[in-house]
Amino acid sequence: MKVELNSLKSAPDQAKSFEVELSPPEELKEQVAPVHVKFTAKFTGDGVLVTGDLSTTYHDECHRCLKPAEKQIELDFQEEFLQKEKFYDQDKVQDDANTNKKEVVLEEEELSVDYFSGNELDLTDFLRQLLILAIPPKIVCKDSCPGLCPYCGKDLSKEKCNCGQEEVDPRLVKLRELKKDL
Repeated sequence: MKVELNSLKSAPDQAKSFEVELSPPEELKEQVAPVHVKFTAKFTGDGVLVTGDLSTTYHDECHRCLKPAEKQIELDFQEEFLQKEKFYDQDKVQDDANTNKKEVVLEEEELSVDYFSGNELDLTDFLRQLLILAIPPKIVCKDSCPGLCPYCGKDLSKEKCNCGQEEVDPRLVKLRELKKDL
């Protein structure tokens, strides 16, 4: 997803709106539906302020019963991308003694900033990272899903099983009763 910046620079006080549907990243192609992204971009003088929202549906197995499950992912974002040419001055360029190449030395606060160069802003990697970080590590088909029996593997939403009911040490019966009350 690339944004042409010439039109933003010509009207710096106005935000330009975009609405696109992107295919999911390659590593999530089978689990994520097409990604709907709606955002505005505004030239700030030092860079571009991007504000918007992203939505898609994530498909995976239920963590409890292993049936197909899906989770709606919706998130808002705001990020400022700064022009690399304005912030990478010659004072920060040093020669690397080992490789004879020039490298830029960044301060700690500059490491968390996104940069761009030229007349277009590529949001592909930024949106990919947002999506990957928004995916939950575990999903369930429904909140009340009882899952599978840990002893025999029966689906507890279809039938009950008694295989896991083991005799409890009589000294611990009071603790079991207390647990049921909680």
